[in-house]
Formats: sequence, structure tokens, C-alpha cells
Amino acid sequence: MNSDYVQKVLVAAAVWLGLSIAALLIYFSSAILLVLFAGLLFAVVLRAPSRWLSTKSGVKLEWCLAATLILLLVLVSLSVILAAPAVAREATALRENLPQAFESIVTQIDQYALGRRLINETQSFMVDNGGREVFIERAFGAASSAIGALVGGLIIFFVGAYLASSPQLYIEGMVKLFPLRKRKRLRKVFYSVGNALEQWLLSRFIAMWCVGILTGVGLWILEIPFALALGVLAALLDFIPNIGPVIAAVPAILLALSQDFTLAIYVTLLYTAVQQIESYLITPILQHKMVHLPPGLTIAAQIVMGLLLGVLGLALATPLLAVIMVMITKLYVVDVLGDDEMEQEFV
Repeated sequence: MNSDYVQKVLVAAAVWLGLSIAALLIYFSSAILLVLFAGLLFAVVLRAPSRWLSTKSGVKLEWCLAATLILLLVLVSLSVILAAPAVAREATALRENLPQAFESIVTQIDQYALGRRLINETQSFMVDNGGREVFIERAFGAASSAIGALVGGLIIFFVGAYLASSPQLYIEGMVKLFPLRKRKRLRKVFYSVGNALEQWLLSRFIAMWCVGILTGVGLWILEIPFALALGVLAALLDFIPNIGPVIAAVPAILLALSQDFTLAIYVTLLYTAVQQIESYLITPILQHKMVHLPPGLTIAAQIVMGLLLGVLGLALATPLLAVIMVMITKLYVVDVLGDDEMEQEFV
């Protein structure tokens, strides 16, 4: 057998083995990698206003970063002190009223033969699968998740603060892992990734704010209880495009159904209208200079990340996809395929 052929086969096998091992390592360390990526997003959140403040005031960037971090902590503290009690009261009342609303819906459904059959089958399924014990087990799981979220939040905060204070240090560290002839190009690509994330985050936060206000005001006009808490929930879940707004609408629709079927239709129309306004008016205006992600690819990424990596993967699927799109465009479409027209797609 030809020795060159054997060598090529061995090299190919080694490459595939290395890629498989790398994929397994990434998968099993995915939670840590996602937390670090969230820290990168937080660094972008801190870096953007600090750079703007430094440009306008002439003060050193490091001092502006410290001022931004202190201001952010003050704003969060004031929000907790002033707004959190009202939101917490409504959230608690909402949690207490949702079971009653659900019972009211079940009573209405039970009036029909098909509804009774559905209810009986659901109850049988719950009994066969553990019933109350399953809910207790999930409650302990939720407590563990809350502790994990707190630890993850602290990691994100400190990682973001360090990255924002000296991003050049970490970028240069990454660049030095590659050959000399590639370093200048990679440095430019890394800064393009940061710029894309900055624009995406800015757009996302403004859109979330608009969605929260429109939803809260609309629910208040419709006289739905806990409009403030539901508006805050809609704003927060809007961070997850496509899927988040659907989840946010469920509690409001359940509350409306417990009062009147027509009111539930109005609430559904409200959430649909708010999302249409965001999708076709607010977001396009905000994203005219941003990374444009294909909607189908975005939804596919969210589904895959959600199934493989849970809630955090679902929340970070879109910005992670934006990073991948920038890297593929710059390093493959432009550098390998030679499509120089795509160079200006992400600046």
C-alpha cells in the first residue's frame, strides 16, 4: 500500500479525532462557556457608554468605565429600592391568582365533552408520572437553579468588569496564538465582533424597553390585573426573540380567560400588535446599521441552543449567532472565497 496514502488517512483520522474531542469538550463545558460569553456581553454593555463618555468629556477611558460601573450599580439599587417592592407585590399576587385563573379555565372547559376528556387524560398522565412528588422534586431543582444563577451572575459581573477594563490585553492574548501574518487581520475581526455585539445589545435594550411600556400600558387600558408586573415580564423575556414574547403572553392570557373569553382575545391581539410593532417598526429602525440575521436561521439556532443548553443557551443563541456570522463572513467568505463586497457587511 502506498505510504503517502496511509499517511494522508492517518492525518485525516487524527484531524477528525481532534475535532470530535474538541466538540465533546465544548459540549461538556458549555455552561461555563456560556457564562463567560455572557460576561463578554456585559463587558460590551459597560464599554460602549464609557467610550462615548470619554470621547465627549476628554476624561481617560478607565475613569469613565469606573463612573459607568458605579452609575449602573446606583441605578440598579434605586430600581430595587423604588420599583422592586411594587413589582414584587404584583408578581406575588400574580403567582397566587394564576392557579385560580387556571381553575376557572378548567371549569369552563369541563362544560364540554371534549374538554372533560382532555382534563381526565391530563390528570391520569400526572398521576402515572408521579403527581405531587414530581412537583416537589422540581421545586428543589428550582432552588438549586436559583443558587446557580446567583453564582453565575457574580461570575458574569466580574468577568465583564475585567474584560471592559482592558479588552486589548485579552484580544492580544488571543491573537498571539496565531501566525504573525494572520494577526493583523484577526485583530480587526475581533474588533468587528465587539462592534456587532455592541450594536445588537443597544438595539435589544431599546426594543425591550419599548415592548415593556407598550405591553404594560395596553394591559392597564384593558384593566388586566398586575399590568406592571406583566409589562416588566414582557420586557425581560423580549431579550429572547421570537420565543420569549410567546412565553410572556401566557400569564396575561390566562388571567384574561378567567374573566372573559372576549377579554382574552383582546389581550392576545395586544401582544400580537406589540410584537408586530417591534418586529416591523422598532427593530428595523434600530438595526439599520447592525448585524442582520436571517429569521429562519435565528429561530433554528434558538431551538438547537435551547434543547442542548437550556434557558441560558436559548437566551444567548442570537448574540452567539451574530458572532459566528461575523467570523464566517470575515474569515471565510471574504478571506477564503474572495468576496470583498461582504467586507463592509460588518464593520
